[in-house]
Amino acid sequence: MTVAMRSLNWADFLSSMDPMWRGLPVQGPLLGNGRRTVIASASSTGVRIGDVFLESLGAVTDVDWRLSLWDAELRGTVTTTRGGFFLRAFMHWTRSDLVVSVIPFGGELLRRDVPDLRLLELTHRAWWHRFYRRSFVSASSSDVYWRALYEAASTPFDSSLIFASNHLELDVVDVSTPCGLYRAWQTFEHTMDLVLLRRTVFPALRRAVNDHLDFLALGEDGRLHLTSDSLQPAFVRWGCGALLYAARRLGRDDPLLSLWQTVLWDLAPCPDLAALPAGDEAQGLLDSLCRSGDGVITAFPGGGDGVFDKLLMPGAFAVSGVRRSSVTHWVSVRSLAGTPLRVRHGIPGFAVSTPEGKPLPWRGDSIVEVDLGVGETAVIHPAGPVPERVIEPL
Repeated sequence: MTVAMRSLNWADFLSSMDPMWRGLPVQGPLLGNGRRTVIASASSTGVRIGDVFLESLGAVTDVDWRLSLWDAELRGTVTTTRGGFFLRAFMHWTRSDLVVSVIPFGGELLRRDVPDLRLLELTHRAWWHRFYRRSFVSASSSDVYWRALYEAASTPFDSSLIFASNHLELDVVDVSTPCGLYRAWQTFEHTMDLVLLRRTVFPALRRAVNDHLDFLALGEDGRLHLTSDSLQPAFVRWGCGALLYAARRLGRDDPLLSLWQTVLWDLAPCPDLAALPAGDEAQGLLDSLCRSGDGVITAFPGGGDGVFDKLLMPGAFAVSGVRRSSVTHWVSVRSLAGTPLRVRHGIPGFAVSTPEGKPLPWRGDSIVEVDLGVGETAVIHPAGPVPERVIEPL
């Protein structure tokens, strides 16, 4: 028995969270595809969307705009002293073409026709509709999450939101900077891709960390300090720990293992390495539903109600769960890489089963440990039959 989406109308669900704009002047939505991004704005002199300027016959007096998250498209009206026009605009995902359609009404004459508009909108929408369906979140203030997810896909800026939301199709691995290395490590953690680790992440991280080690010196406090203010001690600490873990995963007896361990022991205290920007509220919402730390996945750590499906956690686990009326009904974890599962679930008197209802061996109590093979799923639920695992909005 798989997780089922019960009669979810995605268009209706996301439309309740669509951003809207009224009045003048207005700086409206961004439209983008991760490679090209523009902003729509309006003033009394006209409407600008990227390099497209719409100069109407009459002066603009009002706008009524809505950004459809589901279709990634700006729709609405522009009112002028001579009438107005209907406006539609989107950045085509695959072609990077800015599509702007204008139909006048009243005495307004401004018009902008788009050849093959129907084909363009169909192919554009198809990508976005597949994109949103990769995972699901419903909780208090979940509009913050869905809007941030739209922006993460629309802009070229790095966002750690793409990892937990299971959108690694937006990931670009770049190991040329410390920030890029940290992001690449997150990609490895969420996929457990040993080819990526062996060929790309480990060699680049080894070089970068060892370049930093040349600037370490013993201080009067007996601890190791970096002698250059332009280098990051937090990166050194994190990097040495990551290298030790990577060497174990790859089965490498690296000659620098003892040095990396010594640095971890003796490096002067420093702040943790900062995470990538994600949109604090959106990331906070995800973290309240499901998060991972010290090798343990915690479901609903915030204690609030929520529904989520296929959130991606380090260790390459796709996690789903439902909590309503302050009761966790079930938590489901699918292993994508066969790594050991440890999960804190919050269900008293629980059982652990396969989706078909077969009991699974497990260890622990509040933190359950289960051995799963690649593609196998564990369902943690109240004792008794496996409940119907249905995903629907709160």
